[in-house]
Amino acid sequence: MSAKGNFIKALNEISGSSEESEPAQEPRPSTERPSFYNVSSSPRPAPPVGTGVRTVITKDTKITGSIATSSAMDIAGVVVGDIVCEADMRVTGRIEGNVVADSIEMAGSRIKGDVTVKGTAYVRQGSVTVGNLAANEAEINGNIKGDLAIANSVVIMNDAHVVGDVRANDLEITKGAAVQGRLLIRSSENRPDPFSEF
Repeated sequence: MSAKGNFIKALNEISGSSEESEPAQEPRPSTERPSFYNVSSSPRPAPPVGTGVRTVITKDTKITGSIATSSAMDIAGVVVGDIVCEADMRVTGRIEGNVVADSIEMAGSRIKGDVTVKGTAYVRQGSVTVGNLAANEAEINGNIKGDLAIANSVVIMNDAHVVGDVRANDLEITKGAAVQGRLLIRSSENRPDPFSEF
């Protein structure tokens, strides 16, 4: 008797069967690929701006190189390079490079580079920025060493320290704020010069 026959006989003895038939063959694996393999090879389009998707750079992450994204962004880690964000951005980490965003909130952040914002820039208490800030509107309660170019209104709050010129259409400075630089308010440019006769 062959080895296969001996195996079948022993198997039958164990199972209590007296038949010497071949055991049922195991089913062969399917050659079809599972559905998750059927992915298009073309890249997926980026999600539209404002879809709730956020890019997050965690506190223990350091990125060296430029970043461009259409999604909102949170930076708690370190980025050495320029950033272009076509949505809102929150920075609690450190950036060494220029930043362009739709809106930005800097809370306890360290930024060395120019910041350009289409909407509103919020510089919270404890933040330090060394570079120019350009925005539509701004609320400053942190530290900036650089010029501010604000298209509309800027509020410089009591914990703010600004070393640089402030150019805005409307300016409010609260008691306790420190500003070392020139104040250039554009709304006064449209007024007649009351000193022209002197």
